Amino acid sequence: HLGFNILYWSGCRIGELLALTWQDIDFNRNTVNIDESYQRLQGKDVITEPKTKKSIREITVIKAVMDELKSYKESVYKPNDEDRIFYCTKHKFEHAMTQICKINNLNKIRIHDLRHSHASLLLNEGINIVALSKRLGHEKVSTTLNTYSHMIPSDDKILKVMENLSV
Repeated sequence: HLGFNILYWSGCRIGELLALTWQDIDFNRNTVNIDESYQRLQGKDVITEPKTKKSIREITVIKAVMDELKSYKESVYKPNDEDRIFYCTKHKFEHAMTQICKINNLNKIRIHDLRHSHASLLLNEGINIVALSKRLGHEKVSTTLNTYSHMIPSDDKILKVMENLSV
């Protein structure tokens, strides 16, 4: 549950989530530091640099998720700052998502779809595409535009906004 919440509310990639350590969390500022990525290669846990240089970033996260994260930390036996928060693989998250979809009679939802939902939510709420690109850790704003351009308001919506402003 906590992992899914962080994925949805931060927009981070699954590898970035799985590489998080307690020292990456700033409970005072409600931020998560993304500077590594996790992969399982040939049966071994491997921590690497993130996908791109711009993927190294600090993400603000809503207080409810930070509170859940803090509560989880308090339940862990003597957590060290260097300990990964989630000692599992992408497969475990994928399996859990498959089960959730089956139980709720939903079409399959990929883990990466939580990132897309996060981005779509922010764009729908009027967040600037450049700010969103930075938050997602895209190397180029054009990547964000190419992926989410269908979410940008149409000329009809722009005209309606301008008409309302002119009154």
